[in-house]
Amino acid sequence: MQILNFVLISICFIICFICAITDVKYGKIKNIVIFPSILIAFSLNLILSIYQGLTFIFLINVLMMSIVSFILYVFHFWGAGDSKFLFFIVASVPPTFYYNRLMGIFPSISILISIFLVALFYVAIESIIILFFKKEKNPYKLKWNWKSFIFSYLQGLIGITAINQILFFCLPNFYEKNWYCIMLLNFFVVMKLSELQWNGKEIWIFVMGIIEVIVTVLTSYKERFTSIDGKMPIIFF
Repeated sequence: MQILNFVLISICFIICFICAITDVKYGKIKNIVIFPSILIAFSLNLILSIYQGLTFIFLINVLMMSIVSFILYVFHFWGAGDSKFLFFIVASVPPTFYYNRLMGIFPSISILISIFLVALFYVAIESIIILFFKKEKNPYKLKWNWKSFIFSYLQGLIGITAINQILFFCLPNFYEKNWYCIMLLNFFVVMKLSELQWNGKEIWIFVMGIIEVIVTVLTSYKERFTSIDGKMPIIFF
């Protein structure tokens, strides 16, 4: 069945290349390309996963990625075309490529994490170039507001820490085995929190922060914070 692995990866590469061109040229991922590709890739991958005994892993990961892509669309992280394209990606990547790579029932999320890391790296580099090297061509007239940045940063960290502590104490087994899902959830929460207006309510943010520090110091969560969750402040900076 190695030939099916090769065929699936070839389909994935070719369709990604075609969609990249149409997206840049027309601003669209065309249905006439993506829908037949999804059907073909899903069918071949289902046959492969049955042969390899990974049917459940493949189907549950396709389902979970479909839910995630729909949520990303509903909350305006990206468009419908991106959601369909993500569905194609998980339908075309053989489950052996992500099976056992991460703990938990949703290891294919490593694909999504890789996508966002590349996108964030590009955005960061482009932002630096615009800010420091193309001021005369900058249509946004960027001005760095340290006060706003620091408050937004603390707001995001306090928000995700609250979620992490609740999950740590209420669903410890899920929290331990699906840390990558939690990290992705943290990212989405930070993005949405930055859109909220807290004028006149800043005091509650800092009160929550103080409570979280106390909980971290006085409970077993401090071991988790010093191992994995403590890296969040650096990652989200």
